[in-house]
Amino acid sequence: MQPHKNLTGYISGFAVPKFVIDSPHGGGKIPINPDYVISTDDNV
Repeated sequence: MQPHKNLTGYISGFAVPKFVIDSPHGGGKIPINPDYVISTDDNV
């Protein structure tokens, strides 16, 4: 997530990649931005 944080604010919003989860059964796409990440764990 660090590269995403470094790009935000320095280049156009259209040029910054958006990370999304496509939820099953028509739930739509959910953006995963650095402020949504609560923790990271290598065991998950």
